[in-house]
Amino acid sequence: MVEKDLSAREKKILASLIKANDYITAAELSKILNVSEKTIYRDLQSIKNKLGEQNIIKQNRGKGYYISQLNNLNDIFDYSSSHNNFYGIDVDTRRRNILILLLLQTPTETSINKLAELYYISNASIVNDLNTIEQELTKHNLSLIRSRNGTHIEGKEIYIRKLLMQKINDIAYTNESYLLNDDDSDTHNLYTFFSPKDISFVKLLLNKAEEVLYGKIKDIDGIEIYKPEQKLPFGILSINLDGYKSDELAEILNEDYDICVRSGYHCAPLVHDFLDSKKYNGTVRISISSFTSKEEINNLILALEEIGQ
Repeated sequence: MVEKDLSAREKKILASLIKANDYITAAELSKILNVSEKTIYRDLQSIKNKLGEQNIIKQNRGKGYYISQLNNLNDIFDYSSSHNNFYGIDVDTRRRNILILLLLQTPTETSINKLAELYYISNASIVNDLNTIEQELTKHNLSLIRSRNGTHIEGKEIYIRKLLMQKINDIAYTNESYLLNDDDSDTHNLYTFFSPKDISFVKLLLNKAEEVLYGKIKDIDGIEIYKPEQKLPFGILSINLDGYKSDELAEILNEDYDICVRSGYHCAPLVHDFLDSKKYNGTVRISISSFTSKEEINNLILALEEIGQ
């Protein structure tokens, strides 16, 4: 079986190409898999060498790479028995991932056809998955809405967030290896549980939220920002405001503006000597996620402006 000869990252490259349904460049693959373009070129050449005459990756200069002759995948991976192993997904894992995808996308609708194409299974199997998911949603005061336009989850945002975090925590506690690179690739094992497109989409949302936050907060009078020179860490920004200790500022934001932040030394007291932030009793730490809206960021900015006046 050729599949056994492919490395984990090479399989992920093939998966990314399959899901793209169009040309995808080496630069785009490098971002999806979080490796260098040189690594992508080496892996593509390795796949070509291993597949030989069965190679299904085609290149078009200026456009990138794509998968041709999709039906030949059966000969390469023997999908009838092993495609779940190729993606590292069994039925329970697939259902959990579909549920997470629906929770992340709500209220945007998705179709049964798209889900079937994503996991290379029949529409009937997806319907069965959705029936099981619907039963679980009911236990969490949520509903699965199906219509001609598609399928989505409906319910209070607090219940959606609680269930989403529960599912992510389940992954963390039952599959601790996802935190480590236990294969021969440089790629995070998170790709075993979520598709590259899902991960890239969440990263994109988070990056945009960070850009909006930093772009507005840096212009507030008296604000002091603690961040690396090159890029914000994912989802976290530490600040202080002249005239306030960090715990005072956090309390005002919480009590007067209903904005929850963390204050203090954040389990790293020595770093505050370097940051010169001990005069503030540490820093105020703002945490954002892919759920954070522009309205929420604007509310924070307005609150800081009012407090600083």
